[in-house]
Order: sequence, then C-alpha cells, then structure tokens
Amino acid sequence: MHRRTLRQILSARLGDALQVGAAVTGYTEDPDGVTVTLADGRTARGDVLVGADGIRSAVRAQRLPEVPIIPTGVRGIGVYGRVPLTPELREIVPATLMDGVVIAVDRAGSRMLVGVFDPRQPVHEAPKTIAPDVTLDPVGPYLMVSCSVAPGTEVPPSAEWTDETPGMLRDSMRRAVADWHPAAAEIVGRMDLESIFMIPFGFIIPATTWVPSRVTLVGDAAHAMLPTIGMGANLALRDAEHLVEQLCRAGRGESELVAAIGVYEQDMRDVAYPFHAMTLDHDKNFGGGALAQASDA
Repeated sequence: MHRRTLRQILSARLGDALQVGAAVTGYTEDPDGVTVTLADGRTARGDVLVGADGIRSAVRAQRLPEVPIIPTGVRGIGVYGRVPLTPELREIVPATLMDGVVIAVDRAGSRMLVGVFDPRQPVHEAPKTIAPDVTLDPVGPYLMVSCSVAPGTEVPPSAEWTDETPGMLRDSMRRAVADWHPAAAEIVGRMDLESIFMIPFGFIIPATTWVPSRVTLVGDAAHAMLPTIGMGANLALRDAEHLVEQLCRAGRGESELVAAIGVYEQDMRDVAYPFHAMTLDHDKNFGGGALAQASDA
C-alpha cells in the first residue's frame, strides 16, 4: 500500500473534523472527558483520547511513562528508495522479486529488500465505482527498495543530509550488491534520488497491563515493534477496528465507556504482544545472528 494513498483513503470523508499542523503535547483527563493541549497552544476536548501517534507517542509518554523506547537497527536495512517500475525494468527483474515483499541475503551479510507496488488498476481511477466522492492522487507502479551500503560507508542522521547524500548512498548500495544477480545493481541504480530516506528503527517494551481510562492507544503507540515480520500496520488497523467496535457498543448503551475501552485493550494485548515477541526473536537471526554463526563455524 502506498502510504499517501492510505492516508487519503482514511481521511477522505472526515471533512473539517480532521485538523493537521499541530501535534498533541499533553492532556488532562476528568470524569466527563479529555482535554488535549496542542503544540500551537490550542486545546481540544472529547469523550475519549486515542493515541495513534507512533513509537514516540506523546500520549503514551504521559499515559504509560514507564514504557521505554529501545533504539536499534536491522542490519542492512534502513535506507529506502523508490524505483519506477517501467516496462524495461519488468523485463529485467526476476519473477521472484515481483511476489510481495522479498528479502535477499548473501553470505557477507549484505541485504536487499524489494517490495512491489503494482496495483491492478490506476490508483486515481480505483474509487470511481465504489467511492466516487473520494479523490486519490495518481501513483505509478514502483519497487520499494532497501539495501545494505558498502562496508565503511557512514550513513549520516537525516538532519545532516546534504544534496549529495542520496547519490552517495545509492552508489554505495550498488557497490554492496555488485557481485549479485545483475538485476540487483540495475534496480538500485534506478532509485529515484528524491525518494531516498532513512528510517531509524526501534521498538518499545510494552506495558504488561494497566487500568483502563478514557485515554487509550493503538498501533505503534501501544506496541511498536521491529519490522522483521511486516505486521505493524496490519495490527494497527486491527486495533482501530476493534476499538471502534467497543466504542460503538458503549455509544449504544450496551457497555460502560471505560469498561469497553478495557475490553479493547485486553484484546489488543492478547493479539499484538505475541507478534511483538516474535519480532524480537526473529531479529536474532535476521539481524545477522545466523550469518555470524555460520562464519564462526
């Protein structure tokens, strides 16, 4: 899923209810509702506050201040770029790289992640039959690519990037896969320089349990995990769906509001936390452990 497309779908019918440009910095809760303070000094009030503000959630920092953020890395993955999926490139790329998200690894520890975005119909035409009031920006097919950089390459923090940094990183990634199948270097060499960015990976150690209130969390704010099994966004959407179900039950008078939020939170922990644990175990191998053991042997 193209992220901008997903955001446009999710916000398409919210109208004036969606306000952007000022982050939530804190909140106060009372028996009748929650008031949030925004970065620009304004306040907003509602019945419930849902922290869906990611791994560095300001809502979670106040709601569960004991939860730590663990900065980490996934060896060889972290610098991303987009490669237009042209007819010429389709002829070059092996079919196995066009099947979802694929990660290739060599014995030297270099990695290359390729994810294809190739919708069945043009994105901007898709709403016409099912949601004609929704407008989506055109997005052409592409490959999302992340690749190891060559040994000795320093990847500066995003704030320190210059105009030359994306080109330097692309050249380094191409050197890292120079001995691979020719398609690897071809894919990396076609990366759009303006699309290259870096993701600083990390995860949280989620709270075991807590007393429910009018303030709750979904997605990465609740259970940020490493990306090694590709489940973070799916779990966030599941969180949102189940929370909506419980809020609707409360709205219909079938459940007390805070109790309904508590039901959601327990279900979220039961489902998401095992996946969180899997990412930590998986990273012991994906992050280089298996290759290190092989080289030692």
